[in-house]
Amino acid sequence: MREEVKQLALTTKGFLSEAEGLRLYELAAESSRRAPCLEIGSYCGRSTLFLAEGCRMGGSHPLFAIDHHQGSEEQQAGQAYFDPDLFDAREGVVNTLGSFMSTLRRAGLTEWVIPIVTESRRASRYWPETELSLVFLDGGHSEEDAFQDFRGWSRRVLPGGYLCIHDVFDDPAEGGQAPYHVREYARSTGEWEDAGQVETLAILRRRPEEPALEAEPAMPASPETTAPVRAACFLGGLRQARTDSWAIIGQDGGQSIDLGDRILFVFSDTLFAALPNLYHNESLTAPYPVPAGRQGIFLANSAGLSRGDDLRQALGEIRYYTDEEGFPREIIEPTGPEREQEVRFWPEHGISLDGKVYLYYLGVQTVDRSSIWGFHTLGAGLAVLDPESGACERIRRENDWCLWRAEVDDFHFGVQVLRDDEDVYVFASVRKGLLPSALLARVKADQIADPAAYEYLYTPQPEWGPDLEGALSLGESGSEYSVSYNPYLGRYLMIYVEGYGKTLMMRTADRLFGPYSQPQQIGHLPHDRSSELLYLGFEHPTYRKNDGETVYITYCQPRFTANSLIAVRFG
Repeated sequence: MREEVKQLALTTKGFLSEAEGLRLYELAAESSRRAPCLEIGSYCGRSTLFLAEGCRMGGSHPLFAIDHHQGSEEQQAGQAYFDPDLFDAREGVVNTLGSFMSTLRRAGLTEWVIPIVTESRRASRYWPETELSLVFLDGGHSEEDAFQDFRGWSRRVLPGGYLCIHDVFDDPAEGGQAPYHVREYARSTGEWEDAGQVETLAILRRRPEEPALEAEPAMPASPETTAPVRAACFLGGLRQARTDSWAIIGQDGGQSIDLGDRILFVFSDTLFAALPNLYHNESLTAPYPVPAGRQGIFLANSAGLSRGDDLRQALGEIRYYTDEEGFPREIIEPTGPEREQEVRFWPEHGISLDGKVYLYYLGVQTVDRSSIWGFHTLGAGLAVLDPESGACERIRRENDWCLWRAEVDDFHFGVQVLRDDEDVYVFASVRKGLLPSALLARVKADQIADPAAYEYLYTPQPEWGPDLEGALSLGESGSEYSVSYNPYLGRYLMIYVEGYGKTLMMRTADRLFGPYSQPQQIGHLPHDRSSELLYLGFEHPTYRKNDGETVYITYCQPRFTANSLIAVRFG
């Protein structure tokens, strides 16, 4: 590294140490030969100089430097890291852009840096398919900002590329924990391996990509699987329903509820459009391209009925509940005030009792329109649905739909519902650390509409108690998952997707309430390269073959990609 650039970097305002900067320089010089590098959080340009000098040495690709240049939360007036020299009194805001550009010019590195003056989350949302060889995360240090940066940019890194995270403190007494939590989560996905740490700079390397799966390939099973997997095959994207007047473009969810003679399918976010507004695509395995100015119609939830013993066919022939114009409609509708507060409802799972479907649902509220994941969970409710008409009435307690309030942001209740004699068992999930864990409640079938009648599993014996807060964790799960009794295995089977690891997981138990085995990896799931995570993995027990020797599982990807289908055969 040129000595004059190093000295300029070290005299530039910033929080990167010399050792950390030199390591970034080395990584950028190595990795930028393959693809561009990118940093989140340029401030006045100290880290930018180390990275850009590395790109110059690599001689192939530049550095993208993203910062809104108005300072992070802790750099505002009155906060711990406020610098009055960077405060624009006329505008009343912190402004680091002038100092940043001056630093680049003095170093002679303007040709190797492409500044992007905007928020990180906005840039990631509109980023093209350009892949990156290195991403340096040093933006906002709140939990929300740190994880949004990770979600938005880590998926852009090439296999073998680097993810560098600044201000990682193992000891909370030394500094904020958000970057540390991001590093620990990235490790837990199995997608990243440690590549060293220099002071507070944690370095992860993306693991080499596994060979792409062709049509119906076998996926590897863990040798420690308690229910041996003979084969796991990817059956492709699912055909989506259409009529002469409309077609489903994409949807999340797809839980199936057995009504005996028919199957009820429930979905969360759903996008459809009138056929005159679409270019026809007969394959129906990918989203329809919608002409400019003719965007699809969005529903927060939808549902419909289907028949048949083939899951692929059943999903393509769903008879949706429709409005007076014949278009799919929401079955759980918010009131006027709820719509004004940007509250929407997502169906979970349910059960058919005495000709009615008791359907659990999640209430969420939008808090950030610029973010794909800009919502928080309010809690869960219960609705009664007439399967013939689709009319749905929400059960209220003291005029409140929220019967199970979310004490933490990521809380789901009713993710799976099973009946055993007179008892109905209701599974839930809660995330208090990095990974979700499963919980279990039970209620008498004839008291299902009374939230005060629910009991929660307290101990493995089992012992049950009245308070959700005292519920025993059943161990790791997805936020959403399925549970069913599998006659072939002679055990209960839990299926879920580990989202950022993009891995299909299972656990088994001799009893419905556990204990469940340690999570076992069935295999890595095929996905679009742009998908930063996978989610909503469910088995559909009605469609299993040979008493559960073969089971069928669907899962979702972001951006309304067609749901995918997996067949798993035990042996």
